[in-house]
Amino acid sequence: MSKQPAEPATGNFWESPIEPVYHNIRKNLKGHPHADFLEVYIGLGAIIAFLFLASLAPQIGEKLGLVSLRKEGQQSFASQEEYDIKMLTDSLLAEYANYEAVVGDVQTQPEQPPPQPESPSPETTQSAQPLTTPSPESFPSPQQDQTATSESQVQGEKTKKDKKEKKEDIEKRMADISQKRKEKLLSVIEKRPDLILQYKIPKDIRSKLSSSVQPNIEEEIDYVGKFENIIEEDFTNQKSKDYYFLIYSNKRLSLHTTDPFSAPLSGSKVRVTGVKLDDKIAFSTKNTVEVLEEATPDTIGEQKTIVLLVNFQNTAQPALTKEQVGNFVNGRLADFYTENSYSKMNIAADVLGWYQIPVNRPCSNSLQVRSEAIAAAESGVFFPNYSRLLIFVPSLCSDVSSSALGLSSIGKITINSADGLVEMSFALITSSNATNLGVVGHEFGHGLGSQHASFLDCGAQTIASSGCSVIEYGDAYDIMGGAPLPGHWINHFNAPHKELMGWFSSANVGTITASGTYVLEPIETAASNLKVLKIQRAPDDFLYIEYRQPIGFDTISASNPTTDIFQGALVHSLYTFVSGKSLLLDISPTTESEVNYVALAQGATFTDPATATVVSVASKDPVAITLNVQIGKTDFVPPIASLNSPSEGNAVFDNVTVGANASDDSGIDKVEFYYLPQPVGMAHLIGTDSLAPYTISWDTRQVANGSYRLYVRAFDKSGTSFNVANNSNLSNKILVTVNNADSDNDSFKDAVESYIGTDPNRACSATAAANDEPVDAWPP
Repeated sequence: MSKQPAEPATGNFWESPIEPVYHNIRKNLKGHPHADFLEVYIGLGAIIAFLFLASLAPQIGEKLGLVSLRKEGQQSFASQEEYDIKMLTDSLLAEYANYEAVVGDVQTQPEQPPPQPESPSPETTQSAQPLTTPSPESFPSPQQDQTATSESQVQGEKTKKDKKEKKEDIEKRMADISQKRKEKLLSVIEKRPDLILQYKIPKDIRSKLSSSVQPNIEEEIDYVGKFENIIEEDFTNQKSKDYYFLIYSNKRLSLHTTDPFSAPLSGSKVRVTGVKLDDKIAFSTKNTVEVLEEATPDTIGEQKTIVLLVNFQNTAQPALTKEQVGNFVNGRLADFYTENSYSKMNIAADVLGWYQIPVNRPCSNSLQVRSEAIAAAESGVFFPNYSRLLIFVPSLCSDVSSSALGLSSIGKITINSADGLVEMSFALITSSNATNLGVVGHEFGHGLGSQHASFLDCGAQTIASSGCSVIEYGDAYDIMGGAPLPGHWINHFNAPHKELMGWFSSANVGTITASGTYVLEPIETAASNLKVLKIQRAPDDFLYIEYRQPIGFDTISASNPTTDIFQGALVHSLYTFVSGKSLLLDISPTTESEVNYVALAQGATFTDPATATVVSVASKDPVAITLNVQIGKTDFVPPIASLNSPSEGNAVFDNVTVGANASDDSGIDKVEFYYLPQPVGMAHLIGTDSLAPYTISWDTRQVANGSYRLYVRAFDKSGTSFNVANNSNLSNKILVTVNNADSDNDSFKDAVESYIGTDPNRACSATAAANDEPVDAWPP
């Protein structure tokens, strides 16, 4: 009898660690009258005990410090959402790999005819060896051939069917996983749009997915469309939220980013590259948003305004009448903007309502309220006749808080009506604030294109390049700042905002490039004299100096907090991260109520740390203020810089010379040389050169072999004489490969031995290595 190989272990209970214990029990039971009965029950008990202990193994291991892999994986992620998205993405890609392995085989290959014996060609036949003919037995009979073919066809059809079923099964699993993944991504895209960018499915994989899976997968996009910005505001808690949209092919797509974003004015033509899922786009602001055509505020002339009073279907109609609203909008609101614009703009409003819309309170979509309000009023309104839309409603559908009072577009957007598409601004405002100038005037200002008037808090300094915070609504002296807040007064737009609105004449603004004495009249007066000094402090930032007096809407009642704004000059700068936002500077940062004591008073001096420009107040009276200005740095054009060696794609080793060109009208102070590991890594300074020609020796033996980007930063001398920062600029980046390997240990680097070219030095080295003899001169 032949020996059979041992059967492989099957994981049977009796081969478990309990087996010796059980057999010892059987031994002790031998001879017992109920041995069989007890053996069965003890065996069952042992099985149950073993299974129970096995089920507790993960928890026991965790208590002993053997943390489970899943928990360990979760702890390595910033959030549960990120962990879930990563796991779902990995599962989907794993199924896709299975899908790829199967999908190519579903279509069976055409059957090839059996190979026929070939006659040997004359070139390969040897005459000394006779040709042999296969015997008849070596060919299958026709009957055998047909049977084999039939069996092959049956097997082939079965294989084809199995693979098709497997493909459909994988597609079903992929559809299920992708749907769960899509839901998870959509749930986090507003707060964590970076996750959809980080875990996006490559477009080449997406294009190969089936029609049941592909709609669930994000899509890389490059769209050109019209930008829209809508802001929702809770003045009580000083909170606001911006919503960004792209109008593309007559569809409104929401835009989401966590990066600092200088949003252009609504109506601007932009190009956006990012990742789209349903009607949402996640993007990074790093070179992914390009403004092709910047919109400009429409703030001159008559502003035809339609006002709609709207009520929910489950709330009582407010007592407010359209006559009250009409008197306010055409009265106090219109007067405010006429005075602020020096009569360059006026408001003419029509008021309609109340309308009941098919929406319940509380609601969840403010844009739906707007659409329903327009639909309710369409029979009595021709919307193309208007450029501004105000809707008063009992409450907002707020994402900010239940205290939100207003929601507005920043500039004009495209609104759909029965009369066609209309370019107009809009605002939704709580009806309880329908005659509140601070709230309605603020939202109307957003519609004109203005952003917030904020306050810059730099601690003990007035302004600094770091260590500062921006206080939203912090400028109490501009209606776009603290005016809507309880207990605050209503004031004129500040100088940066009035310039943005286009309300200043050329004579009202002096862009100062020379030291001297300048006289400003109050910003509230309608006279065409100098009202604002504008002094550049950075390529895209300026100081704005203005003078306020208690004139018109700037008259502050005795009930308002004490302030020093009429005792000197107010100084603003621009918030360069948000187009249209201004920053009030605190000239006396050591005082307690900072926002109440911000003016540059008579006898005081302010020095801009960025330019060393000095401004002081010589004198003031109710009609004018006199300022002394000593101009510092005025050159804000960066130097020109470029790398000239090594060349793009060069392989480098040992010490390599890196060379650069740099030039500027003020001269070059220094050139810094950097290398940047590829594909990712931190930039490292190689060294600095201050004399032309600008070069540095880079010892590549101090870095790992691999790819690197080289570049320089050049500094001019624009700020040297003022003891402030110079302008700087980056050069182009070139890619090089560091290779200091010596695979054959012959003292010659691989990069030298593999060199082919006409460089004498490198060619000599290669020849010496190959011939193993010195080369004294070139040519040898």
